[in-house]
Amino acid sequence: MKTYMAILGGVLAVFASPVQADTFSPCQVAYLSGLEFFEQGKYQEASDSFFESITLDPEPDAELAEYIPYLYLSVSRYEQGYMREARDALIQSQVYGVAPETEQGKALLNQYAAKIMSAPLDQPELVSVPQSSPVTVDSHSYSISENEAQIIRAQVLKRCALSSKVSHNKLPWYFHYEYGKDLLEAGDSQRAIDAFTLGANISEDPGRDKRMYGMWFVDYLPYYQIALAHSKLGDWESARHAIQTSENFGEFSPNDPDYESFTALEQLIEKNIKSNDS
Repeated sequence: MKTYMAILGGVLAVFASPVQADTFSPCQVAYLSGLEFFEQGKYQEASDSFFESITLDPEPDAELAEYIPYLYLSVSRYEQGYMREARDALIQSQVYGVAPETEQGKALLNQYAAKIMSAPLDQPELVSVPQSSPVTVDSHSYSISENEAQIIRAQVLKRCALSSKVSHNKLPWYFHYEYGKDLLEAGDSQRAIDAFTLGANISEDPGRDKRMYGMWFVDYLPYYQIALAHSKLGDWESARHAIQTSENFGEFSPNDPDYESFTALEQLIEKNIKSNDS
């Protein structure tokens, strides 16, 4: 594994171009602090810093090749013994697919991925991925409050140009799909599954650039999203069924720019099912 100075130097070089090194954003400052704590073995402080960096910038960027906060968060939580949190963060990392493209990411994955995915989930821990608000988790699911869900619902209705007076059974498929995505991002995987399923029951035909309304289009991939949500809950059999349905409907093809995200999730599901069977 690289020494800390080599890692930090590489990250600085990436973050400093084309801006100066003294103009780091709050996200970059938090991430660099996390790297320093990580190198020192201060994993709680590292976790806090990586969590902060993700909260400020939740999407790893392939162009910022050394920005792999979910993977570092996963390893930090693993080192602290929080296996459920470590696994959830690792899933997030693999969904984005940036870490395997970096030298340090490959090294960390080779050293930790198998350990994290095979570790027993014997404690219902708090999931440490950025959420719109704190969430709790039990052995089956974790959820936001009803009030928070209603706030998200209102935001999605507005985004979809729908009246709040429209009855629930009259809402179109794209509302449920957009609502499901927002719920999943907020950390409520079970509610997200319910929303995606409702949308799929209305329009089970996925598609790229599918028209929602007016000139608004969306990549409608409900079964992949359902598989992802089940994976976050550790329900690997349901995730396998959903990912197979996604494949049967042709939601992804090898030509898609995000095809690696699909295959990474598929492999992760199969790996966990095999691990549970052994």
